[in-house]
Amino acid sequence: MRPRPSLPATALAAAAALLLTACGGGNETSKDSGKIEGAHQDDKSSAESSPPSSAKRPQIKIPNGFEMTFERWESTDPKENAVLQDGRERVRAVNEAILQNPANPESPHVSFYNAEGALDSGKRWIDGFKKNGLTITGEVRYLDPQVGFRDDGSATLVYCADESKGFSKNVKTGKVDDESSSSPYVRYTTLLKKNGEGVWQTVRVVNERGACKG
Repeated sequence: MRPRPSLPATALAAAAALLLTACGGGNETSKDSGKIEGAHQDDKSSAESSPPSSAKRPQIKIPNGFEMTFERWESTDPKENAVLQDGRERVRAVNEAILQNPANPESPHVSFYNAEGALDSGKRWIDGFKKNGLTITGEVRYLDPQVGFRDDGSATLVYCADESKGFSKNVKTGKVDDESSSSPYVRYTTLLKKNGEGVWQTVRVVNERGACKG
């Protein structure tokens, strides 16, 4: 999603790390190959079933006025599917926090699905909307997710976002900022680690604007 030009430098820096989706990470950059070192897309361990998660997922509520479409975000492989579902809910959690009035950087749903650098930059991103009196509107499509597993037990989730119909909006005036000179298509490469309760938390995000096509 595209922030208004008036967002502070800290928020713009976070945008390079976070899908407004949102989503962020400790060493993010907007100029990256989109790959996380050590990822194996065809690792045999992906065929293994993940143990049942003991964590009860929070109920995320997205108000009217903003829509998210997740295309092909399911897998017949239980382990891959677990990564896809928690990765999807992370995106929804960050957007939910931005849509609250005012935006809520301390949302427990954000910290449920984010950790380490992703949590820090996610909070900064949401706080940028809060300080500037902004929210989001429209629609974002999340496309072509690909899951990989690393030797250390972590996972990668790479996907594209079509933000061409997603905009920022001034909470008080209702004015929508629908002007942008940059590409609305963004590739996100995220790194996830499973916590002790079985939740795949995102710990890092790298994006590359213009790397995907609709």
